[in-house]
Amino acid sequence: MSSDLASTAENPIRYGFEITDAHGTILMVVPFDEVLDHGRKRPKQLSKLRFRKGRAEMRRTAGLIVELRDAQAKLNVTFAETQRLLDMAKGTRC
Repeated sequence: MSSDLASTAENPIRYGFEITDAHGTILMVVPFDEVLDHGRKRPKQLSKLRFRKGRAEMRRTAGLIVELRDAQAKLNVTFAETQRLLDMAKGTRC
């Protein structure tokens, strides 16, 4: 359809698909530009930007994992000390 419009020197971006029900009532219009845009190649610059953002997000995630492991290790030490103190308290009651 877009090639037919282009062959008549009409811009297909101005048109769209009309989705109707059985009675012909328009339910939705999907503009050609939404469909045609998916066929375009993305600029390399955009890909590089996404790559850099992805790499930065991976570094941030790795840092958060390290922080979580450190926090877990500290909690384990605190839990062990709490357990030791509880055991001592139980021993003095008997």
